[in-house]
Amino acid sequence: MSGLVGWVGPVPADHERGAVLDRMLGGLGAPVGTPRSAQQAGALGLGNGCDAAFADEGTLCAVDGDPRWADNDLETLARQRGQGAALAEAYRRHGNDLVERLHGAFALAVVDPRANTALLAIDRMGIKTLCYAPAPGGGLVFGSTIDALRAHPEGPAALSVQALLDYFFFSVIPAPNSVYEGVHKLLPAQSVAFRDGRLTAQTYWSVPYSETTEADFEPLAQELRQVLAASVRTAMDGNDGGPTGAFLSGGLDSSTIVGLAGEAAGDPVASFTITFDAQAFDEGSYARLAADHFGSPHHVYAVTDRDTVDLLPRLAQAYDEPFGNASAVACYYCAKLARDHGIELLLAGDGGDEIFGGNARYVMQQVFGLYERVPQPVRRWLEPPLLGMSAGRRIAPLRRAQGYVRRARIPMPDRMETYNYLVQNSLSDVLTPAFLERIDPEGPLRTVREVYGRLDDGPPLRRMLHYDRFVTLADNDLRKVGRTCALAGVPVRYPFLDETVVSFAARIPPDLLIRRLRLRDFYKRAMNGFLPATIIRKQKHGFGLPFRVWMARPGPLRNLVTEAMAAFKERGIVQAKIIDRLLTHWDDDEARAYGELFWYMTVLELWLQCRHPGVRM
Repeated sequence: MSGLVGWVGPVPADHERGAVLDRMLGGLGAPVGTPRSAQQAGALGLGNGCDAAFADEGTLCAVDGDPRWADNDLETLARQRGQGAALAEAYRRHGNDLVERLHGAFALAVVDPRANTALLAIDRMGIKTLCYAPAPGGGLVFGSTIDALRAHPEGPAALSVQALLDYFFFSVIPAPNSVYEGVHKLLPAQSVAFRDGRLTAQTYWSVPYSETTEADFEPLAQELRQVLAASVRTAMDGNDGGPTGAFLSGGLDSSTIVGLAGEAAGDPVASFTITFDAQAFDEGSYARLAADHFGSPHHVYAVTDRDTVDLLPRLAQAYDEPFGNASAVACYYCAKLARDHGIELLLAGDGGDEIFGGNARYVMQQVFGLYERVPQPVRRWLEPPLLGMSAGRRIAPLRRAQGYVRRARIPMPDRMETYNYLVQNSLSDVLTPAFLERIDPEGPLRTVREVYGRLDDGPPLRRMLHYDRFVTLADNDLRKVGRTCALAGVPVRYPFLDETVVSFAARIPPDLLIRRLRLRDFYKRAMNGFLPATIIRKQKHGFGLPFRVWMARPGPLRNLVTEAMAAFKERGIVQAKIIDRLLTHWDDDEARAYGELFWYMTVLELWLQCRHPGVRM
């Protein structure tokens, strides 16, 4: 995969610098012989697709991705001599402030071994990744993957027990934390400066949310279509005329991308989707409808449980942290289908829901928020008798009313997590006592509050959108699509995450984004006439995996899960009785209450087998 690696500071005396750099590049999957420079007190190496400049004065500069420069002369230099040369010149002119002049998807590193300094940064939306760890000798080690860091002699070794709790809570490990002690991941729009052993992190860009509460629909609708069309054209630039294709789930965003990409190319682009043999998870008919509407050559692959079993060990090897989003399986096979048909660039619709208000919890939390309008005297009079009624266990309407009030009383953002199985169930009923002793049970909720609080004011919808920019997009969806596309061997770009589109969406008043409890109301009305009416009316779905359906029948997936659980019981994380109960009664009410725990444990066990086969907690 693409990426960069390096360090500042001396390498331990018993290690040869070039060999260390080669091992770190191996952590990227980069071939031997890629560009690199290893000096006495610093080094920089490049994976596939990166560009670098090793300046005469000793400064090492590298860029991963597809950046665009705000300065015309730097953009010209990048086209003529490469992004590395443009970065070196920008650093000479602007120092660490150069990041404010970069747009698009990128990760960069500037290393000056003579001054014992370094600058690391990633793009505004977190499409690219970088992680780093202070070295015991006072230096800094960094790379695009944690696996690359682990190849350095002073790289991380100890798993973070707290991060494993985060994994079970979020299905991922939110940045800036990582699965290893002492390793930090850069947040979107973050730069980190290193000087003489000291680290300084800063956010160089924030989403420019508007204070406007009212706006005219029609001018905004016209502008939406314009900025989206421009972002699709930008995403398709630089493909050197190679075949471009698009993911197509049949939802709003992927359908929009397919249509606009065809307009930009002058001919319909190919589209790719997956289906399942479980009807509730199969959206192939919507994808076909959208493909026919835009005249797109459409390709379909039917993912099976056998495919899942074949892929899971490869996913465990490909991800440098445990990653529990099951739709990574479908995403990989969709990307592989595109690659098998000669596609050299894929366009993905990720981000539309998180900037235009399309996730179900946005409306759900608005419904709960209505309770805040009930006067306090009325609430004090209503709550004790209502919540004290034992008949709620037997009478469904009363049970629903009690559940509504209980959840509505929980303040945001904790209320967003009331459906999380680790909130609904006591940790002491799930995790082993030894594991519980080593964790902070409140840690995940503190993370939720911290991320939600990064936008310290504004309507709840804005704050939820801001939250999702980090946890739902940067930590989850982008890692899913980016890593699986890399594994399939095809680059991917995200037109909805172009800064111009994100900044445009930030100007739309929340009451226009979601109107009368209708998700994405502004977007749907604005795209009426461009998208088929059936696509506009359909409910959000995606590439969810029918894991429980496949587990219901004997076969390779049930066998793999059973074997993985037998090994996972020995890890000392989840109580053995819980695992045994889930395996024996996998489809009863109690098993369903634990949500995706089966999947999370299986993925974690396979990941541990790759990197830490003997570890116990």
